[in-house]
Amino acid sequence: MRFIKVIACILAMLMLFNSVAFAGNKVTALSQEQTTVNNQKLMIQKLKKVMDKNGLNASNFSFGYYDIFRDFECFCNRDKLFEPYEAIKFPLAFLYFNEYAGGKYTNYSTIGDKGFLDIFIESLTVDNTDATDTLIKEYGGLNKVKSELQALTKTRVPREFYNTTVLNANYCIDFLKLYYSTAKYSTTDFRNMMVDSLKEFTPGKYSEKYITKYRITHRYGYSALESSAVDMGIVKSDYPFAFIVSVEGVKNAEDVLAEVMRFAYEYNEDFGALLISQMTTMPDIPDESKKAYVTRSYTKPILAAVVGVSALAVAGVAIFVVQRDKKLRKIYENDDDDEVLR
Repeated sequence: MRFIKVIACILAMLMLFNSVAFAGNKVTALSQEQTTVNNQKLMIQKLKKVMDKNGLNASNFSFGYYDIFRDFECFCNRDKLFEPYEAIKFPLAFLYFNEYAGGKYTNYSTIGDKGFLDIFIESLTVDNTDATDTLIKEYGGLNKVKSELQALTKTRVPREFYNTTVLNANYCIDFLKLYYSTAKYSTTDFRNMMVDSLKEFTPGKYSEKYITKYRITHRYGYSALESSAVDMGIVKSDYPFAFIVSVEGVKNAEDVLAEVMRFAYEYNEDFGALLISQMTTMPDIPDESKKAYVTRSYTKPILAAVVGVSALAVAGVAIFVVQRDKKLRKIYENDDDDEVLR
């Protein structure tokens, strides 16, 4: 009987430990999710100041940010469709990167009477759409190009996406994630040529106006007639991040876009450095975000303490039960002896 009770106590201890551990994992997951939400709120709060300063709102602005280092993304008007102008050349180039890798094109291939490589480089480096139109036609038309682009990322897009050159921030960030995860493992000359072409653009303008320390793989689009500017790409800093910024119908659109990019870059550098320091200092963030950071930082030690105390408590109960059982057996044996003596 005593053996059964001991086994029961051990099983109870294991069940309690598992339940506490499960609850701890759930708390950790929730705290991490809450931290992400708070980070997004914080970024949007700071971005709102830049928007207000430059006359940006839901009707003329779209923004997407993905911190590759932290696997963290944030959007403003993520589903808003915008005209990318020459920025469409970036995803188009990636389609041809895949075609080249698959063997359909080589360094000696031609399209019409021109070399494939000449047309490809021209499409990325020249501010007109002649070479781009040629590549779109060669691929099978705009609808096929857009269908293939959507198939690459599986991003849900509206019907207008397929019949025009329009994009949205949601798609662009998904595309840039795919581009980064694919191209970074390629060391082919074609890949290097594509990346170099995307890096040699606009020193002192667009996203490169305030970001001078690192090179940026990107492609911009601009319309003086529409007073609009678009830029999308990846900043290869110590904490790399992908971005898409679109401003429409805004005076000095190019400079406004540069202001937004400066904000994104500074935000990214601050929080990247924060993680590297292993949360030894708290950022200047709202109280609710501080709570989320603290919860995330100290959840595991607290859970370990709870589990330890619970285990000791259960062990104490088990010892008590065993000792009580011994006393009862002794009393019972004495009673039997008294009965015999009588």
